[in-house]
Amino acid sequence: MNSQYSMGMSARSGEKELPFNRSDRLYILNDQWFFHTREGFDVGPFHDKDQAKTALIYFVEKANWPTERQLSAFTHKLKKQ
Repeated sequence: MNSQYSMGMSARSGEKELPFNRSDRLYILNDQWFFHTREGFDVGPFHDKDQAKTALIYFVEKANWPTERQLSAFTHKLKKQ
């Protein structure tokens, strides 16, 4: 089984497959763990790799950015107010 899916992660909306193993985002610096987001942010520090991995999974599952259509509809509503 692909390790990307064994951690409970799936491709983001609009993606057919994962571009790389998300665990590759984890790194250690000065004995503290961090992860790097696709958006270019470094998140941490965490006490251990398991804590960083759990936070990464949570981040990926909760990072649901709006589509262009959703964003356009939202900004259109704001302009009417």
